[in-house]
Amino acid sequence: MDTPLLRPIPLTVGSVPALGDIIGRDAQVGRVLRLLDTRQTVLLTGDRRVGKTSIARLIEAQLAAQDRRFVRTSAERVNYDGFVAELARALGRAVPAGAVREELHRWELTLKAGPVGLKRSGDERTLDELVSLALPPEGDPPLILIIDEVPVLALEMEREQPGAGKELLVTLRRIRQQHSTRLAMLLLGSIGFHHVSDAAPGSVNDVAPEPVGPLSEPDAVYLARCLLLGEEVETPDPLGVAIAIVNAAEAVPYYIQHLVKACRDTADATGPVVATQIPELVNEAMTDPHDPWNMRHYRERIAPYYGRAQAELIETVLDLYADQGSLTVDELARLIPGTGIAEPQNRRALIRLIEDLERDHYLTRSGKASSFRSSLVQTFWETSMR
Repeated sequence: MDTPLLRPIPLTVGSVPALGDIIGRDAQVGRVLRLLDTRQTVLLTGDRRVGKTSIARLIEAQLAAQDRRFVRTSAERVNYDGFVAELARALGRAVPAGAVREELHRWELTLKAGPVGLKRSGDERTLDELVSLALPPEGDPPLILIIDEVPVLALEMEREQPGAGKELLVTLRRIRQQHSTRLAMLLLGSIGFHHVSDAAPGSVNDVAPEPVGPLSEPDAVYLARCLLLGEEVETPDPLGVAIAIVNAAEAVPYYIQHLVKACRDTADATGPVVATQIPELVNEAMTDPHDPWNMRHYRERIAPYYGRAQAELIETVLDLYADQGSLTVDELARLIPGTGIAEPQNRRALIRLIEDLERDHYLTRSGKASSFRSSLVQTFWETSMR
């Protein structure tokens, strides 16, 4: 395979890169599009910042280029009625002008017991009916619903009213089954559906998981070199610096961007950057009180995800993994009593806790032992333990 020519790519730290500047995702985009074409619903899974949104944007661009009907909305930033309101507006924009669009625009949102209903002229309509109005004719390519962070919304609903989050997942599954020839969904999630209820897996067992991970090493090095070129970072060894950045950033574009920015700032302040400086730039980011990489999110999200009652236990367990590196279940069980916190009820409960931390991308398993999935997150955790 020919190596692509280097080209300058500007930094977009914390914001949205241009579609042409997203590197190394073409094969996965093609795979997801093929699944959607067969009416398969796909769940992009992966930790925050790893690239799920970039992949979704590339998929949208390809669907638009093919003049395909698709709708994207987010479930993370709004409550349930707000989510459905935005979905109704998005569906109204997606369907061709005419009676169906007018019907969608006339509906007034209202809440009822269970999933949100839609009310027009006193008649309640369900979420199912809302989606069915926008579906293409039988035989046409399916409508693609792209929805961010459904588990986050379902979790909030479940906490406000037990059973409501589960009902949302069941409703979405029923919609997929009722319209299996005219609809597919692309769901994005940084947390697992297991947070919603123990029965959640049954409501998503028709969904194909598509894990999103770091870039391949060649793609990551290419991205780093293009970013260094775009920022005109002075260095006597561009390739060596790029490789050091990729190794330190674990090939995650978000962290590559941050390290290239740090290289640029260092070069401007003290002169040319060399590869041996990269670990120190990481250490500076981990200890900076302003937290430029927003690593505190990994601690701050624990209480919202797991509940305040379990938050102290979860943090303490992660403290132990950060301190010890790798632990089996039995090793962890022997260490917990020494921390003075309330212990899990039994060994099985501790295993379930570890499995949840694995599904939420904190830990990874090797044989019988688990350890931090990301050395960057582990380094931050160790630093924040003081």
